[in-house]
Amino acid sequence: MFYFPKKFPNALAVLALNQLRKVDRFNTHRREIADFYKKELNGFNLPLVKSQEGIEPIFMRYPVLAEKETDKILKEARKRKIYLDDGWRKSVVIPPDTDIGKMKYVSGSCPEAEKVTKLILNLPTHINISREEAKKIVEFIKKYGD
Repeated sequence: MFYFPKKFPNALAVLALNQLRKVDRFNTHRREIADFYKKELNGFNLPLVKSQEGIEPIFMRYPVLAEKETDKILKEARKRKIYLDDGWRKSVVIPPDTDIGKMKYVSGSCPEAEKVTKLILNLPTHINISREEAKKIVEFIKKYGD
């Protein structure tokens, strides 16, 4: 697009190259944390991500669906310094601050997606989530997420 920069300034190019050198390590970490979530939450009363043959997802986040709206769960999590609200919920059209009117989205046209936006919890998988932190998140979800 005309407004998208064709070149990075040198400093940003250096930063981008540095991040690209780490991408395999970051992706491996995300998969390991997602596998931990799946193993620990398996058998718990939450619909979890299903594997698809031949596809190895990276898991930018690990989505789970609660049985009730997530506002109370997230409020309780914040009290315990567990941050699950990444801002990508409550709206079918994302990012959440998008003007839905300009996007011409008709409320009710995607009822399943609208339902999911109220029930989704996106568990973090980023590089700063340690196994211990993931365990703390799983214990919280098991206690408060049902």
